[in-house]
Amino acid sequence: PILADEYMGLLTRNGRSLYLQPFEMTQLANAGVWDQTPLLQDLEAQTFPLVLIHHFSPFPVYRERWTPEMLAALDANYRPVQTMAGTVLYQPREGWRGMAANEPTINPTFVPEVALGEKTAVTDAAFITLPQLAISPANPDHLAMITTTATDHVCNPPDCKLDLLLAVSTDGGVTWDEQRPFTSGRGFTMQGSATFTPDGTLYVLGVRDGVVVTNSATADTGYKMTVTGQLEVTQGQVAVPPLLQSQPQTGELYLSYDSQLGGRTYTTPSLLRSRNGQRWSSISRADQRISMADFQTSFRAVPPDDVQMMFGEGQAVAMVWTWDAAPWTWPRDVWLATSSDGGRSFDPPQQLTETWGPITAGSENGRYYVLYRTGSETSPTLALATSDDDGASWDSVAVNGNVTLGFSVDKAAGLDIAPDGTVDVVFYAPAEPCDLTLESWGQQLANGSLVDHCRYDVYYSYSEDGSRFSQPVRLNEAAIAGEQFVQGGGLSQPGSHLGLASTAAAAYPIWLDNGTGEGVQAVTVRIER
Repeated sequence: PILADEYMGLLTRNGRSLYLQPFEMTQLANAGVWDQTPLLQDLEAQTFPLVLIHHFSPFPVYRERWTPEMLAALDANYRPVQTMAGTVLYQPREGWRGMAANEPTINPTFVPEVALGEKTAVTDAAFITLPQLAISPANPDHLAMITTTATDHVCNPPDCKLDLLLAVSTDGGVTWDEQRPFTSGRGFTMQGSATFTPDGTLYVLGVRDGVVVTNSATADTGYKMTVTGQLEVTQGQVAVPPLLQSQPQTGELYLSYDSQLGGRTYTTPSLLRSRNGQRWSSISRADQRISMADFQTSFRAVPPDDVQMMFGEGQAVAMVWTWDAAPWTWPRDVWLATSSDGGRSFDPPQQLTETWGPITAGSENGRYYVLYRTGSETSPTLALATSDDDGASWDSVAVNGNVTLGFSVDKAAGLDIAPDGTVDVVFYAPAEPCDLTLESWGQQLANGSLVDHCRYDVYYSYSEDGSRFSQPVRLNEAAIAGEQFVQGGGLSQPGSHLGLASTAAAAYPIWLDNGTGEGVQAVTVRIER
């Protein structure tokens, strides 16, 4: 039999048995006239091959149809594998041991021994999103920044245009040379990503007119991107900003994103691989299919987000992302899918933890790192989860020290790990109390008007081994006004993640600071540890 709370007649019309209707049984259980224990035992025994829960966003009707005990038993023994017409399909789990990352250890912070260099404005462009930063393993003085630029502070089509700006420094971030890495398209070019391979080749990625494109250049050309180097990779990207990463030993390129499946029916967390940036592999997918119609034409689901790769020992890699079966709410589940064949295939995804905001992942020397927000809506903690056994077990530690954080669904913390294992983190925090809450965020999002009225400071912290962090150091001089971030469609569009690049000797955080006029300014600083 199948357990379902909506469209039950479709089951019987197709010859499938309906076990019970949870809503009526929940009423009886709440009234104390029906014992739900046998049903909970059936869920624990994974008796049902399929459980269906329907969502009527934005109100969580499912919480009235199922008792808390039913939902807890479902979460412990089933995993959501697919959404369809607003309904989440659950199948029995295999070998799940519960959330892998427990509550973070709060270790005492230590006084940072750092020297801050001169703050440098990377570009004069004022209407930009959070820049991403990469550093060359072949020459640590070579850095590359990529960011989306807009022609207006309030950017609404067709009058406003979006493009990608690439800035390269070959003197450790003192001076920067700017260029446009891709030719102008008919529409928008945005969502940039940059990475260096071990031999020092710079690869950049963007979404141009809805197509994921790449370009590349080497140091002997001054990293000048050319038209002939521009290549189209895929048109199958859906909602997640694609991320380009380089395998640190082999230099193989990994492109993580969400990809169409079944003729634009579903999207899945996905991966493409390339040894030379010219030819790309077939798509590798994590087993989680989300109906595109459920989030493109309604609010009955959310797409996956923050899809990123981590590199372990040998052929071990892992894909991590955020997604939750309950639509348009927080916290959301952090999912992990591991691979032992370099990403050609993935094991069934498992929940790593849950987060009150976007995540940032990294890896170095075979260790996996995931930055996330634990705690509560009103008192979140920035935490770092680490794994030394390819994601089988995790430890977690608090990062933000005595800095108070607030509710936030963007501007994720930046993370990078130096070759010697030093962990660097940069993050925004409210400079003063801010009234953004989960409820007000949902209301403003539904109304199509979500302008950031908060003010922010930006902080840097580091750890020598990922187990104990320094007291955070404030990097900005004056509180940063959220209203100055680029706006589009009635929403503030600051970007997804802060940028950060690390060497054994220094860290280079990059952030959006107050500009000299309207808009913001991309600022970086060399921090010697």
